[in-house]
Amino acid sequence: MALTKLNFSGSGLSSLPTGSIIQFQSGTVLTAATTDTSGDFSNADSDTGITLNITPTDASSKIYLVFTGTFRNGSANSGGYLKLVRDSTDIYLPANPTQNGVVFYDSNSGTRQHTITLNYVDSPNTTSQVTYKVFAAKMNAGTLTLYGNNAFYAYEIKQ
Repeated sequence: MALTKLNFSGSGLSSLPTGSIIQFQSGTVLTAATTDTSGDFSNADSDTGITLNITPTDASSKIYLVFTGTFRNGSANSGGYLKLVRDSTDIYLPANPTQNGVVFYDSNSGTRQHTITLNYVDSPNTTSQVTYKVFAAKMNAGTLTLYGNNAFYAYEIKQ
């Protein structure tokens, strides 16, 4: 299939229809496992090290975030939570980690791997660079391990 160059007659991005993808960025890829043993987001071990930077071209743009990762719970009746942070602001956070926001839960004995995808639409209201980070915390006993080969993407969507 041949590629076609679009001509916006010098009007640039302003002539793109609402909902157009203006840019795409991918974040860091974790190449080794990271483990949370604390069970909450207040400790440093909940920081996965997964980050993504994007500089919106328009303050009214939405940023569509997609994170996919493979987790392993450390024991029966355990699971995990995810938190997304923009710069220093929590944008996706379980309201009460003991009741809401569970990414996965497994009642089986032993450990299992779970591949989880989290989608989130953010409105950063800026044209300055923003940094998104992924945090993970365990639920109940054992540990929560996030393996490598994850993906973290951001799409700037025209409004």
